[in-house]
Amino acid sequence: GLEGLEPWLQDTLASLGSNAPPVVNLVVSSMIKNDPVLDNGPNPHVWLDPNIVKQMADIVYNDLSSRDSANAATFLSNRDAYKAELDALLGRITTAKSTLKGIKVVTIHPAFTYLFDLLEMNQIATMEKVEGQEPSNEYIQDVIQKMEDEGCELVVGQPQIAAEEVYEIAREAGAKAAFPTPFPFVNDQNGEIIKTYIAMMDYNLWALTNPEDPPSEISGYTITLLMMISLIGLLVFAFLKRK
Repeated sequence: GLEGLEPWLQDTLASLGSNAPPVVNLVVSSMIKNDPVLDNGPNPHVWLDPNIVKQMADIVYNDLSSRDSANAATFLSNRDAYKAELDALLGRITTAKSTLKGIKVVTIHPAFTYLFDLLEMNQIATMEKVEGQEPSNEYIQDVIQKMEDEGCELVVGQPQIAAEEVYEIAREAGAKAAFPTPFPFVNDQNGEIIKTYIAMMDYNLWALTNPEDPPSEISGYTITLLMMISLIGLLVFAFLKRK
């Protein structure tokens, strides 16, 4: 991953001393984009671009071959096969671009900039401009107003973030919601667990091309009323059954 993204890692490796496993950094500075929605700060989510993952495959191949030259031919074959799968994925991204190109989007967390750039989607804002820092209500309302002014059609969350936050913004702005994922091991559209990078990216294409209308908001009063009606119904049923 990205050097410095996991601040605990170096201390952990140092504590293991000679027992520490070898570590290979897959990210180099040339891969990282400065993101306009982060005030041109660096965006670390480089793995959302399969072109960059192809570079990572080269780094893995070079490292493994240097450590185990006897199996270099196998590593080379595996690398080339995987890069061919990534090329096929890039072809599917190009196909999806015909549907998604130019769509204006706001994200809750700026994880998908690299994928949006490949799809030529227009990310106009993100709610979380600083990692782990909740946006103010004033900033949220400013973004919603910008969505309305610019005709933004889509709010993008992710399965790791509460869906209601995404739905609330989409409702206020009159937009749809989508929930791609920057990580595997969540459920896809068929309820199957995503176990590979390519399956994750295919799910992301599906999520972006099949956005959903946010559900109607149900107030706390309405929920309480429905619960009371249900309880009364159960009491009536029990009474009639006893009679």
